[in-house]
This record gives sequence, C-alpha cells and structure tokens, in this order.
Amino acid sequence: MQKPFRIYTWRIQKMSKLFDPISIGSLHLPNRIIRSATAERLAHPETGAPLPKLADLYRDLADGGVGLIITGHAYAEPSGKAHPGHTRVLPYIVYISYLPI
Repeated sequence: MQKPFRIYTWRIQKMSKLFDPISIGSLHLPNRIIRSATAERLAHPETGAPLPKLADLYRDLADGGVGLIITGHAYAEPSGKAHPGHTRVLPYIVYISYLPI
C-alpha cells in the first residue's frame, strides 16, 4: 500500500515546479503555465479583425494565471485564410484593431 503513496508524493513534488517563476532568455514568467497557439475563430468573418470576444479570452487567460499566452493561427495574405473567423494580422486597419488586446 505504500507504493501508491510514494508515487503520489513524487507527482506533487514534480507539479510544484509548474507554479514556480521561470526565465527564458530575457523573458521572465510568473509560472510555467503556457497556453499554446490555437485557432479561436474569434475574428470578423470577412476582414479577419479580432472581435471583442478574443480580447475577453486573452484577458480571462491572463487573469486566470496563465504565465505565457502564445497567440497564433493568423494569416497575413488573403490566400492564407483557412476558414471564416480566421484572425488576420495585416493590413494596418486590421492591425490597429489589436490595440485593445
């Protein structure tokens, strides 16, 4: 019966590092929780400009304690659009819509 307890204790000790601060080069993170790049589909279906729901999502992730948020699955050229709601990073008119985020 002691073996499962030892395994459980070992897992807790390993998981404790998840909440420790870490530096990666000049980037200093409060913890090791990373949200990877995904396709949120929270952009205007025609322009690709991020919708307010995208800002809300990133804010919720940050407020919830995520140490690093990697945004992603965005396109720059119209030919790179994969689906409606795909986030675009150019042109300038779309770029400035990221300022609230």
